[in-house]
Amino acid sequence: MQLAMFLLFTLSQLTGTLLEYRYDESGKIVFMEVVNTTIGYDTLVQNVENLGFEKVEEGYEEQGFSKEASFILYNKRISKVPHGRLTYNVQIEVKEDRYRYVITDLIFHEYERNRYGRYEEKRNGQMALEPLLADADKQWEKHKQTILKKMESEVAILKSEIAAIPVEKEQKSKVKINDNW
Repeated sequence: MQLAMFLLFTLSQLTGTLLEYRYDESGKIVFMEVVNTTIGYDTLVQNVENLGFEKVEEGYEEQGFSKEASFILYNKRISKVPHGRLTYNVQIEVKEDRYRYVITDLIFHEYERNRYGRYEEKRNGQMALEPLLADADKQWEKHKQTILKKMESEVAILKSEIAAIPVEKEQKSKVKINDNW
């Protein structure tokens, strides 16, 4: 009995930390969080630049960075068949002792087979993700979970890489070897 209660408590704690779909005032899906850190401003900026983000704007004690990313969504069958590619923008704003990440503009690019049997992007196949997730389609229910899992892993990697404290290179001390016997 105690084991069952412990498992239920642990499961409820795990599900409480998961990301969920949130919408901004314009109705777009957005994943956003402000993260406080103990590392300095210069280290934060350097870590963000090391991740391949491009500088967007520059101001006093505030910098913005942006990057576009994507991943492929697959139909679950006997073999993996690509259903489409999801592209999104990741923006990071850095201030003293904190940063904010914002993941927005999720767009689905549908794939189809060309005459050679390869999958390629469908013409006029770009759609915003919001109306697609509103459908009660069984396939999109699976895609909802896949997208959430991918965003959770993206956020976890982003947080660990940005908050990483750089290891200073050790300078090799010159040791004189005594060759006199």
